[in-house]
Amino acid sequence: NMSGTIKAETAAQDGGRIVLLGEGGKVNVSGTMNASGNRGGQIEVLGQDVTLASTANLNANGTSGGGSIHVGGDYQGGGSTYRARNTTIESGASLTTNALTNGNGGEVVVWSDGNTSYAGNIEAKGGALSGSGGRMEVSGKGTLAFNGTADASAANGVNGSLLLDPAFLDIGVSLASDISTIST
Repeated sequence: NMSGTIKAETAAQDGGRIVLLGEGGKVNVSGTMNASGNRGGQIEVLGQDVTLASTANLNANGTSGGGSIHVGGDYQGGGSTYRARNTTIESGASLTTNALTNGNGGEVVVWSDGNTSYAGNIEAKGGALSGSGGRMEVSGKGTLAFNGTADASAANGVNGSLLLDPAFLDIGVSLASDISTIST
């Protein structure tokens, strides 16, 4: 359980690296994890069952480029990163890898091998002056309930991407109309 504040930030160099790993156990985060810097750092929250509470704030923003946040596993469940059985992101939880001034937004991955319940807020935005949006994934190898928000926009660049890749997808009714509007 992590309810306080963990910082691995720097003003002059790349942000630091924060790893919470509970192999075979439950990992619950309700506090702040900050790996911001000139370039955002890395945050990994891994365990058998991972929960980010409504008060969780994971920040890997960078002035010149966003970092990476992986909750429950790596992109598309690949690599040797420990993968969660179940991942829950509660409404109000925030995961940001924004480029604040210049550069590209970072990467945010929310993954589970089983069931993913997502109601939080993800941002991987490009810099205000230049840069493209980042790469985001919210997936459950089994099922995904998607009721949150995701923003990989770029004010002066190319928008980023959001991958939803479960066996079964449940999209909240209000979000279905938003997706239709964004896709057109």
